[in-house]
Amino acid sequence: MPFKVFNQMDKKAIAKYEIQYNEFDEYQSLSKKGKMNASKIEKPILIKTVLHNFTSEILNQRLNDNRRGCAVVSDELATWLEGMNNYSKSDQTSTYLSFWNSTGISIDRVSKPIPLFIQQPFLNIIGSLQPRVIPKLFTKNKTDNGFLPRFLFAWPDNLEKYPINDRVMNEGVLKDYNSFIISYIENNQITINEETGFVDSKLYYWSEQAKSYYYEWQKQNTIKVNNHKDELKGEIISKYDNHFARLALILQIMEDHSTNEISLKAVQGASALCEYYMENAFKVLDLLKNPTALKEILPEVKLKFLEALPKEFTTSQANALGATFELNEKFVQRFIADNTLFTWVAHGNYRKIIK
Repeated sequence: MPFKVFNQMDKKAIAKYEIQYNEFDEYQSLSKKGKMNASKIEKPILIKTVLHNFTSEILNQRLNDNRRGCAVVSDELATWLEGMNNYSKSDQTSTYLSFWNSTGISIDRVSKPIPLFIQQPFLNIIGSLQPRVIPKLFTKNKTDNGFLPRFLFAWPDNLEKYPINDRVMNEGVLKDYNSFIISYIENNQITINEETGFVDSKLYYWSEQAKSYYYEWQKQNTIKVNNHKDELKGEIISKYDNHFARLALILQIMEDHSTNEISLKAVQGASALCEYYMENAFKVLDLLKNPTALKEILPEVKLKFLEALPKEFTTSQANALGATFELNEKFVQRFIADNTLFTWVAHGNYRKIIK
């Protein structure tokens, strides 16, 4: 829902780009004499914001072309995390870490003699995950290299599915949101400094009250970091210095982007959001430290089936036991293939990781 307005803008941009590219293609097909008698047509550039299915090469190109930045949006973030290395055998994690810091990177490819240099990459990544796959996706190498602490997790307690009802979202809220996004983009066009090649960014400053509030918050956050130094928990807490500033900026722009001052209200909101996201990050950390906690979030039927399985079992044994729970074989096969719960021993043989 929040990205529908961006998808609509992308749809218009693609339609415009298609027309321009066809004109460029026709120009390129002209003879040398024909080009002399025609107005020169430059190759168009597609400015696209939202990415769903893409290769790393296309992502780099989109970030280079759209100086405002892009967003990776995935209903199943596990697919994106698992596919990070599909394009090549090299790990893409370091590249994404650079994106998070908005650090300029140079992309070299054999097929392209001129390296692609992305001066100020800006990338948002948003999606959903099943809690049970977290240990499989955030392996030790992705926690040791600082990848995990950069995520903000929203993990509601007691999340239950509700039956169909007549409650609908307030259309006025959605309309106001769409109008705000469109208006902000149209009235805040990107300009590039010709000397440096950097975007001429609008700078925001703390108000005196906001600055005092942030300094006190950061002081308390530093104490928390030092209490957990040399631990992953400390690394997670440390990143909230950055998260705080970014969230405060977002809240200020939403409240009033005509000013260049971040208000006390914005930093108070950022503090509340940091507290919420930090609590959820600790839930994720607890799950990584104690995989047996997965049992607490499994649906009842899966939990009972898991507990009924012997420590080591065969596929046929699992199918037979599953039938007593009215689970079909396809369901059982998918379940025992979950490597956060089971280890494959040999053909048709499995061992439980969680007892």
